Amino acid sequence: MGLLGRAGVVAAVGAVFLAGHGGVNVSNATPGVGYVRVAHLSPDTAPFDARLTASGQRRPTSTLTNLSYGEISAYQRLPAGDVAVALRGAGTGEQGTVLLSSTVHVVAGRSYTLAVGGLRAQLALRVVGDDVRAAPAGQAKLRVLHAATKLDPAAVAVDAARVLFPSAGFGTVSRYVDVPAGPHVLSASGAGPGQVKVAATLTATLAGNAVYSLLVLDAAAGPKLVLHTDATGPVRVPTGPVQTGGGGMAVAGRLVALPVGGGLLPPSGPVLAGGPVLAGGSVLAGAAFDGRRTTPSGTPVPVELRVPRVGIRTPLGGLHLDQAGALRAPSDYGVAGWYDGGPAPGEPGPAVLAGHVDSRSGPAVFARLRELRSGDVVLVRRADGRTLRYVVTAVARYSKARFPTSLVYAPRPDTELRLITCTGSFDAAQGSYRDNLVVTAVPAR
Repeated sequence: MGLLGRAGVVAAVGAVFLAGHGGVNVSNATPGVGYVRVAHLSPDTAPFDARLTASGQRRPTSTLTNLSYGEISAYQRLPAGDVAVALRGAGTGEQGTVLLSSTVHVVAGRSYTLAVGGLRAQLALRVVGDDVRAAPAGQAKLRVLHAATKLDPAAVAVDAARVLFPSAGFGTVSRYVDVPAGPHVLSASGAGPGQVKVAATLTATLAGNAVYSLLVLDAAAGPKLVLHTDATGPVRVPTGPVQTGGGGMAVAGRLVALPVGGGLLPPSGPVLAGGPVLAGGSVLAGAAFDGRRTTPSGTPVPVELRVPRVGIRTPLGGLHLDQAGALRAPSDYGVAGWYDGGPAPGEPGPAVLAGHVDSRSGPAVFARLRELRSGDVVLVRRADGRTLRYVVTAVARYSKARFPTSLVYAPRPDTELRLITCTGSFDAAQGSYRDNLVVTAVPAR
């Protein structure tokens, strides 16, 4: 059935205009940027390279190489506006051959999949809007991208008992549905006369607060299912603000008030007034993950954070939730931590790092975090020795009484960092600052 048409997605080989169709605004997105990826869904088309060139640019903004049938690229950050898409063959016999050229319009804060599908003789580009917003608590979001000629149409079910999509045809994309988080058996069977009852199965565990696309593909032995993670967030979202300050700097009168509301800080002038700082950062003992070197998905855990411009260098330990469900701050004022109930740096989703701005007697590891500006470099070293490089895109202050949980922990289609500490005025009666500072950083190009 024509699910693509119902979703407001336009297919074309020439110009493709989104014009408000598809794509759902991504919370806390980089200003002026949209998120685009390319999916190779043509069974008889050899691997290809994809060049994405923003309007006004002479060179490609992003180049994706050697995409094979069934592969979906990582999301690319592209300036809002028109983007030229050029596909050239990369496989045997088609090296350099122009397969398709098109123009798409990218809306800031929205995410899209450019689905290259159909058969080689009628190759087409379809712009699919991706909804990466969070599912209800305890649920995951799932849709189907049907790219198999050997099972057309297909009925897709979960645990045999729940048919999600009774008749998905070749080249269609379904709507998203909510599925309980946890282990499931996904299956695809023939929906047409004389087709096999169950043609392909896949056992998979769906995480809460995550978004997935299930690909139905051709294979030598028959149809197969492949599950692709579109976006993730913490399985258990922390509640409320983060308490990351003892008040030592506020009592000494060294913190300066900033406007509340989450806007970008001005690009000039430090906002920490006088007083001692952690020049060179703290390297106090800490940072252990109970012997773990990888996350459940196999990504190496982060072990060190460096922010060169403000002299932060700290090991990273694991942070957990308290009994009320709030993120517990590091016990050591000189060491920052990573919320290990959420995505790790390098995984899709928001990786949340927290550290104290001060102790009861003076500055702590994140004392100078509020000096950061857009474009500053943030480095995260992982347990495998690799260092990930990020750049700051936003520095914002929020009242703890109105902490934007959905903004900070929302599922993301790509990896981002959230660095959190305290700021604002100090409430001596409560023993805490009234506001949180949230720094957002994205991978450097």
